[in-house]
Amino acid sequence: MKVERLEIRGFGRFENKTFTPGGGMNVIYGVNEAGKTTLQTFIKAMLFGLKGGRRGKDGSLSPTRQYKPWSADSYGGMMEYVLDDGRRFTVGRNLEKNTVYVQDEHANNITGHFPAGKEQGAGFAEQHLGLSESCFERTVFIDQMQTPVDAQGRKILSERLLNLRESADEGISLRKA
Repeated sequence: MKVERLEIRGFGRFENKTFTPGGGMNVIYGVNEAGKTTLQTFIKAMLFGLKGGRRGKDGSLSPTRQYKPWSADSYGGMMEYVLDDGRRFTVGRNLEKNTVYVQDEHANNITGHFPAGKEQGAGFAEQHLGLSESCFERTVFIDQMQTPVDAQGRKILSERLLNLRESADEGISLRKA
């Protein structure tokens, strides 16, 4: 799956923002409180929804309350993505009302073609990604400070990033060639 466009109407610190990732791997960076985790959580929210409910045992807010917009009237947005087989989809969520819609590339509403859950609505993401939400969180969605990288991992990661910069392919190294 490749995310082609994110349109945030209201989510955390973002209001009426559009993000268009480039081809290949995208690295999001910035100073503390710039919105990196908020953007990451927005993508997850578009795919799987947000959990509501009460505060955690530690007093933390539920994700639904934590990412409620600071000043925007609308709480939600949309994401356009393309699957590996070339099929294109748009998903939109109103997180205030806990509603979701999924459209195919011809703007047909196909939300009803997916199994629906009470909390997150249509279960399209699991079918499109081939991953459950918990598997997504443990593999693709790496939370801040949740996955330590050892020395060997840092070496491999830096080599792949350098390869991407030099040759636009993480597996091709112009230096080694």
